[in-house]
Amino acid sequence: MFQSKRCLNLLGVAGLMFACAVGSSRLVLADDTAAPEVKSIPSGKPNPATRSERNAASAKAHATTKITAEREAVAIAFAGQNHPELSLLLANLKQNNPTEYHAAVVELDRIVERLASLKSKNVSQHDSELAHWKMDSRIRLMAARLTMSDNPALEAELKVAVREKVELTLAERKAERDRLQKRVEKLDQTIGDLATKLDEVAEKEFAALKRSAQSSKPTAKTKPVKKGEAHAAAKSVDRTANSKDKGAAKPSVKASMDK
Repeated sequence: MFQSKRCLNLLGVAGLMFACAVGSSRLVLADDTAAPEVKSIPSGKPNPATRSERNAASAKAHATTKITAEREAVAIAFAGQNHPELSLLLANLKQNNPTEYHAAVVELDRIVERLASLKSKNVSQHDSELAHWKMDSRIRLMAARLTMSDNPALEAELKVAVREKVELTLAERKAERDRLQKRVEKLDQTIGDLATKLDEVAEKEFAALKRSAQSSKPTAKTKPVKKGEAHAAAKSVDRTANSKDKGAAKPSVKASMDK
């Protein structure tokens, strides 16, 4: 009986730790901007809510969030692929604490969606965030177990995991520094080339603008002919044509008389 109760307590603590972990993960949002950090409240002002109250409010919100069976299956599959131990925990939560299970699946679904969106934009960043999620998930569950008993072996394992997380962060910072250094080198080269060919580049841009301005000048337009003037012109053309026809017909008559 005691072991069963202890197991249920562990499931509850681990579930809450999981919800806390995914809720405070370092995943970026879909628009590639980092999630805003909660600012500390200035001294002298009361804290509007303790952490436990915020977690309770978050759990209540998740409890009312609906999720389809298909999305639930995807979330569970994600957990099984990236943290099998968490997948087993979720299976136990589903049987013993459906409310907490639902809240955990909702948060996990959000993580899956964010990672999928990130993967379509930046594969490297997606891989980095996924690695951090795996590490954070392991650490949270080990910490939850440690709250239930003083286990030196588990404590040592947790210490190693925390160090691995710090090492992962360090490696990422070095990689980021290397990328920035390469970017700076390219910028330095661009600056040098532009400084060397400053006059030439300026002349080319000026010539291009001048050609564009000349081609945009309005062309001379033909003066439109008024309706009355057009009618008079047509009559003049008719008279000219008739006089030419008469002049051309006279030699024909004369030639007939001579005959």
